[in-house]
Amino acid sequence: DRDLWTSQSRFIATGRPDQQGRFKIVGLPPGRYLATAVEYLAVGEERDPELLDRLERGAMRATVGEGESKTLSLTLASY
Repeated sequence: DRDLWTSQSRFIATGRPDQQGRFKIVGLPPGRYLATAVEYLAVGEERDPELLDRLERGAMRATVGEGESKTLSLTLASY
């Protein structure tokens, strides 16, 4: 939902890989999400609506319910 792409949104999160190359995002409210993997983002870029719009094209969609976990396999996005 583009209306949630704001600087203070609880619906946007980033993660860094662990030793096995896996990312874990916790604390998101239930909702519909887009997920993508990128090589690098500067601090704050994850909240840039223009960048999010470009990343949306190749993003994987997922819906997360209350207390639910999801596992996604992502490939690096080109933007």
